Amino acid sequence: MPSQKIYTTAIEVHGTGIANALALQQLGYGSVLESLDVSSIRRWLVCAPSVPPIDYPDVASAIVSWLSAGDLGSQSQQALSDRLRAEVMLS
Repeated sequence: MPSQKIYTTAIEVHGTGIANALALQQLGYGSVLESLDVSSIRRWLVCAPSVPPIDYPDVASAIVSWLSAGDLGSQSQQALSDRLRAEVMLS
């Protein structure tokens, strides 16, 4: 199944947005456009890299189960986070 193309813009003076955009480009998950105009959007629609889908675990259900168990000491928040992170599947 092809993945969705997502277009985001970073505020130029906001360093984290620029860093995130460059990181996505370096990982092959996106591209950085220098300007927002019709021709650059057209190029992006045609040439944007296809990213494989990512399957995320059901985090909400895991948290509800964790809280409902009532014994938060049996599994730490960090252990829950680590378990859920390990369940992320890159296709």
